[in-house]
Amino acid sequence: MSKGSKRTEEEALLFVAPILPLLQRGMSEQQACDYSKIPESTLNLYKRKFPKVWSEIKQAKMQLIAISSNTIANAASEDPKIALEVLKRRSRENWGDNIDLSTGGQPFNVIIDKAYDREPEFRIDNNDSAETSDLAESSS
Repeated sequence: MSKGSKRTEEEALLFVAPILPLLQRGMSEQQACDYSKIPESTLNLYKRKFPKVWSEIKQAKMQLIAISSNTIANAASEDPKIALEVLKRRSRENWGDNIDLSTGGQPFNVIIDKAYDREPEFRIDNNDSAETSDLAESSS
């Protein structure tokens, strides 16, 4: 077998074959190369030089994602909490826990003042005017 840049595409595929199962299990390319004692620079050279090597590596990395996605899909069909979590992560804007605290499109801050020896005093600060209301009095 030739060495380095003189390898054919088929020889390069055989050379990088030991890292493919490691990539399928979720290791990074660097970790897989370190474990298999394959120089990362050689792997990068083969990925650039041989499209089939790049394709095999990409497919190996995608296998874990495909298996994990299938597991998540199966679990989501059984458990509504998992289904909701998947939706939140896929589309936070539509399914997330975000609460829109705005007035006319302008955000405001809720500030708690002096909550040491009496009921806390809350005020809403929308940068135009500071309005103070004692929620303790209004709630009784």
